[in-house]
Amino acid sequence: MRRSRRLSSAIAARPDICRSTRSQRTSLQSLAVRTTSSQTFVSTQDGVLIARHEVDIRGTTDVALRSEFANRRTTKTIDGITTTGWFADDFTLAEIKTLRAIQRLANRPQQFNGLYKVPTLAEVVELAERWSKHVGRTIGIYPETKHPTYHQSVGLGLEEPLIEVLDRFSQTEYTSASSSGIRSS
Repeated sequence: MRRSRRLSSAIAARPDICRSTRSQRTSLQSLAVRTTSSQTFVSTQDGVLIARHEVDIRGTTDVALRSEFANRRTTKTIDGITTTGWFADDFTLAEIKTLRAIQRLANRPQQFNGLYKVPTLAEVVELAERWSKHVGRTIGIYPETKHPTYHQSVGLGLEEPLIEVLDRFSQTEYTSASSSGIRSS
């Protein structure tokens, strides 16, 4: 109960994207309860990094239920695997922000599906900084870029937007993209 009260006050400034369960790793509230957060990021069409587990967002958003985006369903080959779905790099950030997050795993809680927006890297870093001040200790982030080779092939390199956001928020304790300090898969 005490943690819940602290958490609520720390994220009150962003209720539109913050509430969820610990099992929904890409929600902002679930990030706030950890000392270090590992998040996976992919790029939107306009080069903004968003917290999603895969480039194909059909399993982690309500995009498949949205008739206005039905024509965006397509087939792509990402890192050698051909898949059909809706892909983050075919949507602008403004369009992504109209979608709502869902839990992709059926064995995890589903009651928060459709309630919250997809957070950006900047929103995750902002929350970590705000939460650090609130609890009086550093809350770190461990960003993982997903499918960097694919993103590079479509002109949406992930490294520069990642470093730009980290620099903007003074998150300077990182190493070069070629070392283990910034993880890609």
